[in-house]
Amino acid sequence: NPTTSYLTLTVEKTDNLNYQLIDLQGKVIENKEVTATTSTIKMEELPKAIYFLNVTDNKRLIKAFKIIKN
Repeated sequence: NPTTSYLTLTVEKTDNLNYQLIDLQGKVIENKEVTATTSTIKMEELPKAIYFLNVTDNKRLIKAFKIIKN
């Protein structure tokens, strides 16, 4: 899953879904509502590091991904 420029998040439904991109220190880099079944998350300007992408439904964690930015 290493990336250098962007991530693609694909979901079946968008009702009440949000995603958060978080760095290793717990700082929220991006927090957005999911408005389409496919979302592109730009990572090209972020430093090389490990990030977490959390997908939530009404603030309840549904899925968490570990992202490696090269």
